[in-house]
Parts: sequence; structure tokens; C-alpha cells
Amino acid sequence: MMDVCSDIYSYNEKQANHYFAACLRYASLIVVLMWLLNFAGFFIVDRTCMNLVMPVALVSFLIPSLLEKLGMNDRKSTKFVMISCFLFGIAALSAAITIHVVLAWACTVIISCHYYNPRLTLFTTIGALILMLISLYVGLVLGVWDSNIMRSVQDPGSIAGRYGFIVDAVESGDDLLWRCFCFYYVPRATILIFIHLISMTLSGRTHRMLEKQDDMTRESERIRVELDVAKEIQSSMLPCIFPAFPQRSDFDIFASMVPAREVGGDFYDFFMADDSHLAIVIGDVSGKGVPASLFMVITKTLIKDHVRIQKDVSSVFNDVNAILCESNKEDFFITAFLAVIDLETGCLSCVNAGHNPPLMLHDGQLAVPQLRAALPLAAMEGTCYQSQKIRLEKGDVLFLYTDGVSEAENEKGSFYTDERLKDVLQRSSRMNMENLIKNVYQDVLAFRGEAEPFDDITMLAMKYCGSGNEKDDRENI
Repeated sequence: MMDVCSDIYSYNEKQANHYFAACLRYASLIVVLMWLLNFAGFFIVDRTCMNLVMPVALVSFLIPSLLEKLGMNDRKSTKFVMISCFLFGIAALSAAITIHVVLAWACTVIISCHYYNPRLTLFTTIGALILMLISLYVGLVLGVWDSNIMRSVQDPGSIAGRYGFIVDAVESGDDLLWRCFCFYYVPRATILIFIHLISMTLSGRTHRMLEKQDDMTRESERIRVELDVAKEIQSSMLPCIFPAFPQRSDFDIFASMVPAREVGGDFYDFFMADDSHLAIVIGDVSGKGVPASLFMVITKTLIKDHVRIQKDVSSVFNDVNAILCESNKEDFFITAFLAVIDLETGCLSCVNAGHNPPLMLHDGQLAVPQLRAALPLAAMEGTCYQSQKIRLEKGDVLFLYTDGVSEAENEKGSFYTDERLKDVLQRSSRMNMENLIKNVYQDVLAFRGEAEPFDDITMLAMKYCGSGNEKDDRENI
């Protein structure tokens, strides 16, 4: 995208110059056609006069194309040169065939509107009024003989004869020059001024719209830059360096979050609560965009801080829910799943606040733990969350995800579904955690096709590798 903060006007001017040059090229073709028709007798213009003004008009009309070829299309002065060439060419034609070129003067003013520049339109109108007056009087000597204004059907023929006729008429008291001004110039100038007023209104309104568009584009650019920064900040808040714990061999973990917009409302986290306990959390904030992402940051921070203080996951969610409900004016809520795993025993203590239940792979077979789900966080003050336990065996894989995976939509409006996700996980059971998540994500993309993403896609996979001294705590589970 172009540098919208300063280039929108020059971009429009460059496009207008290109359009103007193209219009004058077509006008050149019309001039050549008129020239040929005059030779064929369709006009009553003296051939010598026609041979004089036509090359002048052609050169004037083709200069803008030459300027474009020379790479001068983006200069601020180019538009004034192009308008001047057009006016000069019209003046030359008008001096020879005044009657036939009357409407062409209006074209000069109308075409100047494409620049959305009232100053240029005013320059064009003033130039047209001056040159139209000059060409009108020059036309008395060079152009088509008008018996009405001259009050004579007899054309003296030569330029000298016409000049002598005009001088004699003026000296004899004939108001020839005044009649020419009043009955030819004034009506045409009045119409031209009327067109100018309309064109000035059009140019002014369009210029203000262009300014408004520029302001809106500047603001959009500013917001885009800020969202990019917010996206970077959000990404930096999520663990994104893998392997995350290269010094540990008792588990393998990988996670990813792809926002549907610049910033998302999904989040994940994993960290060591102490030397033998790994905490993992995944969540999905209702809503999209910046407000949801800010609420996500607050929730993620609260959960992490409370887990480090107390490892009882139900107490963590009870406390976090109470804090979030106190200042939730926007009525957000968060579905979340929190688990703390004892890496020595494989005992997993978890709590589910309305989130998608985790999926497990045991000996390559898919399993869905039967876990209760309470209300989402921040949905209702005083909600009581209860912890539940799962036993992880060596080699078990725990897969967490948000509804952006299972509810991904394709062009036909069909959903990805949990069943397809389970099938992909089953086929990916022998992969490491990074490849497993990447394989699921690629399958989601293949299913979605060209459809726009509707929700963030967040996944976390953890494989329990065992500590080598697992204890049988089944009686406590």
C-alpha cells in the first residue's frame, strides 16, 4: 500500500495526469479527422489557415503524452502545463473554426475537475476566458466568415482583405468589435462561468472528501501500526520459544495461537509451578479484537500469579473469578481449562470453566476424559469451581484446544467438527508435539479453504514422558 500519510494527493494527481494525456491523444485523432474532412470539403475553412492551426493544435495536444513518457507525470507543475497546452490548442482551433469549437472551451474546465483542485479549475477558467476572447477577435481575420456579425455576405478572402474590411467598418462608425464582444463573447463567457461554478463546487466537495479520506486513512494506518504493536506484545506474552524446557526429559510440550484478527482473545500458558509441578492453561475470551485481548492479558496474568501462590486449581479459579467479576463492565466471560501436573507421579489436577474438554492419546488410542464443566470465568459472581483428577501414564498425550479449531468454517458453511479433529489426532499419535499441532493446523487450513477465519485457532499439546520413579497413587485419584 502506498504511503497514505502524504501520497494520496500526488497519487490522485498522477492518475488525473494520465487520464488527461489519454483524453488529449483522442482529441488529436479528432483534429486529424477534422483536417482531412476540411480537405474533402466538409468544412468551409480556408485550407491555408487550416494547415497553419492544425499542426499547432496537434503539437499542443500531444505535449502532455510526451511529458508522461519523460517521467514528469508526478511533478506538481505538470498539471498546469497540460491545462495550458489544452487551452492553447483549443485557442488555435477556435481562431480558425470558431463556430465549431465553442463547446471545446467547456471541456477544458470540466476536465480540470479530475484533479479535485479548485485552484487549478480557477486557473483553467481564467485562461479559457482570456484565450477565448483573443481567439474570437483573431478569428475575425483568420477564421470562418460570419455574415451575421460582419453584416456582409461578401468575404474579402485574404487576411489583408479581412483586416481592411474590419478597419473600414470601425472607422465608419460600425460597432463591429462591440457586437462581437456582446453577442458572441459574453454569452459564451457566461456559460463558461456557469460551468466553472459547477466545476468549482464539484472540485471543492471532492477535495474535501479526499481530505476526509486522507484523514481516515491516516487514522487507519495509525490504528494498524498500533495493532501490529499490540500483536507483538500479545505474542511475546505467550510462551513461544521451543523446546520450552530443554533441560527436562519428563515431558514434551508445544503450543500455538493464530489470531483471526490482528490480536485475539485466545490464550495459552505453561510454566513450572515448582520443580516437580507443571501448570498448563488454555482459554478463550468472548468477543474479538483489542478489548478481548486486554481482558485475556488480565485473566492470563491472574491465573499465573494465583497458581504460583496456591496449587489448588479450584481455589485458583474461585479467586480469579471473583476478581474478574468485580470489574467486568463489558460483560466478558472466559472459558478456560487449568491443569497442574505432578511430574513425579503423573497425577493431573484440573478444573474446567466451560471450556472444550481435553483430548488424550493413550497407547496411540484416543480418549476423552469425563470431566465436569462449570460456568465460564467472569460469567457469574460466586461460582464454585471444583477440581478433578486424571492419571497420566508414561507416553500419554494431553491435547487442549479452543473452539476456533472445531468450529472452523469452510466456504460451504460446514464446520470442522470435533470428530474430524479426533481423527487427525489419531493419525498423528506417533508424532512429536510440534509436528502433531502443525499437522492439525494444516488440516484445519485445508478444510477451511478460501473462507475467512472466524475465530482464533489455539492448541496446546503435552506428552508425559515419566520421571522413571512413577508412583501408583490410584487410590488418591
